[in-house]
Amino acid sequence: MGAAESKLAFRKNVFALYEHQAIPQDNQAFWDSFLELPDTPENVFNLISPKDVRKIIQEHPENIKMLVQKVSAHILGFSQLTSRPQPKDIKEVLNAVRILTRLLPFIFELDDGGVLESSMFWDNEIKESVPQSTAEAKDGGIPTLGSRLAIAAVQLLFYQKFTLPDLDTDSENVRFSIWLKGVGATDSLPTSRDEIIHRIEVLRLLFTMMSCTLYCKPNQLIENENKWTNVVISKLEKKHALCLLCSLLNTITTYDPIGWAALPYNYLFFGDVQEPFVSICTQTLTALLDYKSWESSTTKHARAERRAGKAYLPGSTKKISITTELLTLLWGFLRHLVGSAHLLIIMEALLGVCLEVRREPARAGSLRLACFILHILSQERGFGVSLNEPFDMATVGSLSRHFPVFSQGCWGDFLFLSVYVILSTTGPMRPVILSLQEPLLVVLANSSPLVKCLTATTANKLISLFDVFSSPAFLLSKEHNYRLLYYLLDIFNNIIQYQFAGNAQLIYSLVRHKDKINSLYQMSLKSAISEIERMRLADSKRLDGKSQTLTATESTLLQDTETNTPQEPADVIASTETVKNEDPVQDQEKSELSEKAKGKLPDRSEIADKESKVVPVTSTDLPLTEEPTTPVFRSKCGFKPTEEWFHSWRSQLPLLVLLSLSDYLRPRIEQFCVDNGLNDDRKVVEFLSKETVVGVLPQPHLIMMRSFTYSDPMHVWFTSYFWGTVYLKATETMSAETAKICPPIWLGTAIQLFHVRVNASK
Repeated sequence: MGAAESKLAFRKNVFALYEHQAIPQDNQAFWDSFLELPDTPENVFNLISPKDVRKIIQEHPENIKMLVQKVSAHILGFSQLTSRPQPKDIKEVLNAVRILTRLLPFIFELDDGGVLESSMFWDNEIKESVPQSTAEAKDGGIPTLGSRLAIAAVQLLFYQKFTLPDLDTDSENVRFSIWLKGVGATDSLPTSRDEIIHRIEVLRLLFTMMSCTLYCKPNQLIENENKWTNVVISKLEKKHALCLLCSLLNTITTYDPIGWAALPYNYLFFGDVQEPFVSICTQTLTALLDYKSWESSTTKHARAERRAGKAYLPGSTKKISITTELLTLLWGFLRHLVGSAHLLIIMEALLGVCLEVRREPARAGSLRLACFILHILSQERGFGVSLNEPFDMATVGSLSRHFPVFSQGCWGDFLFLSVYVILSTTGPMRPVILSLQEPLLVVLANSSPLVKCLTATTANKLISLFDVFSSPAFLLSKEHNYRLLYYLLDIFNNIIQYQFAGNAQLIYSLVRHKDKINSLYQMSLKSAISEIERMRLADSKRLDGKSQTLTATESTLLQDTETNTPQEPADVIASTETVKNEDPVQDQEKSELSEKAKGKLPDRSEIADKESKVVPVTSTDLPLTEEPTTPVFRSKCGFKPTEEWFHSWRSQLPLLVLLSLSDYLRPRIEQFCVDNGLNDDRKVVEFLSKETVVGVLPQPHLIMMRSFTYSDPMHVWFTSYFWGTVYLKATETMSAETAKICPPIWLGTAIQLFHVRVNASK
């Protein structure tokens, strides 16, 4: 039978499934045709359309049950063969794997509460007679079809003359041997192209089993049990589970995307099955690591430490398309990387992702996940210490185009400048950047007590952020904007009190900003509103060409005070859950100034004089005796500040260290310049590097390390993000070779975990 005739015969059998009621189980020729006719995964997916599957389920569900039982029986029977498989056996089991991979998503999508899935896979009764394994027979129990299929899929990944070479003629077909050298193995198994393709197809089936998560609504994700993943996690023998995990991990970490490096553009001439193989390995391993036990309490933080291992984003001259999968995998192994020697490599890769995707709305999830990983890394002392390593601009290659050039700096400069660039990003990604401002500043705050020397370039960018975050327009525009100012002040205080000697550039910049610091110290709600009105008047004049323009960063950040951009629910979860819910100002350790420092503080009585100049906005409906004490003000974002709100955070701002520093050093700097007849900033910085502030500043506050908060909402966000990237990856345009092996699995099904919006232009 030719290819065309085979396809026609296969289609007729598909039609028969929804045209004829209850096709007999003993019609062996009919059922065998499903296993004998197709030649590729592409054939199966093209010949069994989504419309066909839904029609079979709707018209004659007993036929879909029988088809699933037949292909399942063939998979289970193949896994228990006592002799080496023949080509006919391999073709039939591959078609069984392909058909089951095709059907499962449509069974998962049903809005029947999982009734059909349970009746087919999780009821104890197995209608199709399949010999039980020796272990199952000894057990005495009858396992469900679903659990047997999941375990059989794992066994097929280690099947000689199918997914493994023929290693030992005397051994059983299933032999659990780690595929490649690395974790748990010192040697790699010789593997053919066909064996890799077979692994891809079996892994796609195993991954499809675990993809039932896609058809669960986010608010039900924590309560719903993923039975398929639970089988792989809890039912496999320890040796088999370790073999699976090590094989997946070693495949990922040993992948070399360069390939035939001596031949330019080699990947254009040779079909590459390695990249789709590494991609499905990464996705499967990440899904296993992300699994959250159904029995675990939903009120506790996320799971305890996961399995040992290490992985980081590999670099390559060939552009690879699995960066997102590797990023999600890095999240899974992060707990075991925080003390490793690869921290700088990981940080560079993460910041590279942030800088490269910060203007791409389609990759907002990657930006958010990279920021969260940076937050977790910043909690470790080793991360802050490593930032003092000398930095070479050539190390980061093309990333250097994103931030100002600096010399003789450290990796701390790279981190601080990268965060500055991300925070000042404009365009359609601005709402996402706003949701990440706090986590990014927390990264800097956690690292700042250990950063010994920042360059003048970095110091100037930090001062630019201070100018924006301390402006009345910014502070009064939204209810929680003061938190950003607090984190920035915390960064300054940490550097001053713990790394004063090496950060003369930043110290000098702060001393020169004494007037701005004093203004912040003396700020009241009335004076802040008055300043905003003055700035609005200045803005109107600037439009007429009568005033200087703002810097690009100030303009970008202050635009946030003028636009009320609502965040998506996922943005809110992903931003607010990363930092402890307590207000940062409530956690500040209160330090007392020395008597000498207290005498130099600005006199707050000056505030009253300033406030008396502010004309309150009154209402004609109010009696003259009830004139309001503060002006009526509402920001363009709709926020209306009150005296109580203003005082709640203003009185807690950690300004004591900055005030003491500027009051002590500014006169000394002026005297130094007069005595030496200098007007050279470099000489002043050199002078400051030899100064000491012992006995001048308050007692050093305790270093506060703000930890990342794992929670159920964060788990839901990550799971949704991971499966969203998997879904998008499956729908991307791929090479003809990859399309034959990996046709889209979930396309056209009713996804519940997230919303799918079809682009009409495509």
